[in-house]
Amino acid sequence: GYGRARDVTVLAGGMTLRDYFAAKALPSVVAVAAGDTLLDGESQEQMFARKSYAVADAMLSARGETK
Repeated sequence: GYGRARDVTVLAGGMTLRDYFAAKALPSVVAVAAGDTLLDGESQEQMFARKSYAVADAMLSARGETK
């Protein structure tokens, strides 16, 4: 089922809609951002996660929701 927590839909099992969107964005982020510059002390995996969540946040914003 679905619930609401902090204005973000929570899917069954505790995954938020933000998490779901980030997971769906990850393959594209990896394909496009593989050569991007890392922030200080950031691993490539952390960069992929950061960018995936940025896409998820944009998707939630487009829906009129916040993280």
